[in-house]
Amino acid sequence: MPADLQSPPNRLPRRAWIGIDTTPSPPVAVAAWRRFGRVCLAPVPLERLAQQRPDGARCAAAVSMESVFTERLEPPARTRAQAERLAAGMLDLRLPLPVEQCAVTWVPADAHRRSTALIAYAIDRNVLESRLAAADGRVDAERLVPAAHALWRWMTAHEPAADDATLQLLLHADTRNGTLLAGCGGHLRSSLTVPAGDLAAVGRSLQVFATRWNLPSSRLLLCGETADTALIEALRATPAFARTEIRLAADARTCLAAALADEALAAERAGADEGNLRAALGAHPAARRRAARVQARCAAVLLSAGLVLAGTQFARLRQLRRTLARLDGQLTQTVARLAGGPLPVSGAAAIELARRELDTRLNPEVEAFGEPQLAAHLPDLLSTVALRHMTLSSLTVDDRRIELGGMAGSEADLSVLREAARRARLAPAIESEPTSSGRLRFSGTLMRQEALP
Repeated sequence: MPADLQSPPNRLPRRAWIGIDTTPSPPVAVAAWRRFGRVCLAPVPLERLAQQRPDGARCAAAVSMESVFTERLEPPARTRAQAERLAAGMLDLRLPLPVEQCAVTWVPADAHRRSTALIAYAIDRNVLESRLAAADGRVDAERLVPAAHALWRWMTAHEPAADDATLQLLLHADTRNGTLLAGCGGHLRSSLTVPAGDLAAVGRSLQVFATRWNLPSSRLLLCGETADTALIEALRATPAFARTEIRLAADARTCLAAALADEALAAERAGADEGNLRAALGAHPAARRRAARVQARCAAVLLSAGLVLAGTQFARLRQLRRTLARLDGQLTQTVARLAGGPLPVSGAAAIELARRELDTRLNPEVEAFGEPQLAAHLPDLLSTVALRHMTLSSLTVDDRRIELGGMAGSEADLSVLREAARRARLAPAIESEPTSSGRLRFSGTLMRQEALP
C-alpha cells in the first residue's frame, strides 16, 4: 500500500519516479521511491522538478480520459500473450477506428492475474501526438498513463474491496470535467467522462451500474482539485446517492500525481511496460539511454568474464606446458640413463632407441661383414677435433655408436663437430656445460642413422 505524503527531501533519490498531474493550476508533482521495501511519497516543487528532471526522465503524466477508449475484454485464452493476440481482434470490432491507428496498452483486469481478462486503453495516435506537441514548455514525461488506470490501481491499494456485492466508484473531479470509474471486487468495469459539476449525470451512471450488475450497495471515493466537503454535501443531497457511502480521499488534490508515481514504480519493479501509451509511439530518449547503459553494462560484464576465462585458460595452459616440459625432461634423463648416454632423438623415438640399445646389450647379434663399420669415420672426426683445438678425454666405439667426451673452446667448436658427424651420416647428440676455466666440458653420442627408430 502506498505510504502517506512526507515532507519533500532536499534531493530526490536517483531511482525515484515523479507523477505529474497537469489538471490543476498550477500542476502538482509527487515523487515515489522505495526505502527498505516500503514505498515513500513526497510532493515535489515544480522548480525542483525542472532542475532535476528537465528531460522528463523517470516522470509519469496522465492522459485525460475524454479521448481514451476503455474496453474490458475477456478472450478465451490460457496465457497473457495469447490473450493479447486474441483481444486485438476483439478490440478492433468495438473501436470506431481501426486498431492499427491507435496507441493501445493492455492491463490485466485482475490485479492478482488469476484470469486472462484485460482492460484495453486505446487512443488515436494523431490525438496522442498532438497532445505531446501541445505540451510545449512542460516536462516531456517518460510515461503517459491513462488516468483511469492509475486512479483505479491507487484506489484498490488504499481501499481494497470488502466483497463482490458492493459497487466501487471513484470520481476524480477537476475544473474541466470529471472521471468516473466503476467496478466491483477490485475489478474495473467502466470508465466515463462527465462534465464538471454535473452531479445528475454521476447519479444516473450510479443507477445504471447498480442495475446492470445487480449490486445492492455502493461506495464512492472522491479526489481531485475540486473534491471537497462541499462536493460531498452536494452528492449526499442527490437522491441517487441516498444509500451510497461517500468519502473524501486524503490528500485529494495530489492523489492522481501520487497514483502516477506509484504506478510507474510498480511497473518498473515488475519489468513490464503495461499502462504506458507512450511506448506505442517509440521509446522515450531517457528510456533509450537507460537501455543503452544496460546493454553496455552487460557487454562489459561479458567482456570481463571472457577476459577472466581467457586468462584462466592461458594460465592453465602455461602450467600444463611446464608440467609437460618437466615430464619430458625426466623422461629424457631416464632414457639417457638406460641407454648409457645422450641420445640424438627425444620422446617416443628415444624410448624406442633405448629399448633397442638394451636389447642389443642383452641379446648381442653378430652383424654381417658387409655393414659399414663406425671406426671408418674416426679419422675425419679426429681431424675435426684436432683442427678445432678440442681435447678428448674418452672415446668408445661399438657397432652402433661412438661415445666421446672432452673439452671444447666454445659452442662453435661443438657445432663443427656435429656438422662433421652429419656429413658422415651419423646422428649427433652432444651435451655441454661450462667450466671454471672458461671452456666447455662435453659428452655425446654419434649414432648411425640406420639404427634410429
